[in-house]
Amino acid sequence: MIKNNKIFKVIKEFTNLQVILLCFKTKYDLTSSLVRMQEFYESDSSKFRGKYFDLDTYMDWYSKKHDNIFSYFEDWSGFNLPDYSIKEFEKLFKNKLRVKEEIVLNAINKNLENNNTKYYVIAYQENDYFTLKHEISHALFYLNDDYRNKAINLISELPSDIYDGLIKFLKYKKYDSSVFDDEICAYMLSEIDFFQNTIKNITKYQENFIKLYDTYIKNYGVTYET
Repeated sequence: MIKNNKIFKVIKEFTNLQVILLCFKTKYDLTSSLVRMQEFYESDSSKFRGKYFDLDTYMDWYSKKHDNIFSYFEDWSGFNLPDYSIKEFEKLFKNKLRVKEEIVLNAINKNLENNNTKYYVIAYQENDYFTLKHEISHALFYLNDDYRNKAINLISELPSDIYDGLIKFLKYKKYDSSVFDDEICAYMLSEIDFFQNTIKNITKYQENFIKLYDTYIKNYGVTYET
């Protein structure tokens, strides 16, 4: 039975773009609700990515990688999920969903305007606007071809030393090479101070990504602070 949702609210503020924002009250509620859905989508281990797994198995595996401490609920601040991954997760996990997962999926399906149109789901903790901006970039990268092409062009214009520094950072974070472009675009928006302190002469290139993002956000009628 699906219980009443008291841990997050649904926000839909994009015009002509199916982006569903799940704004959670606490980081624990956020991460404990989405852990399996997110790792099914983009775990750095093929043991979990695209496959069925139970939470205990994942917790044991994750803990072994982090000094026998399950720190996942503290390690992550936001999640992004494309439509195809959500549909595949719901189909594969259908009879073994946790209550929190049922609540999340019910909220998504209830708020879809058109299930036949591409959509994207973002989950974040309320007032965490840096994470929100990062995750919205992923949504734009997936849903808007023009945004994605312009972002990739900006990446191609990066000097080799800056690009190499970003790739080193992404490899440290255990990202797969297939999402490097997407993640560079997102992190250039959300890790402004960190990159300025670790990668020389990156500021003016960050500004290009910020301008691109701001332009498209305004085009979609988003009015709240991101």
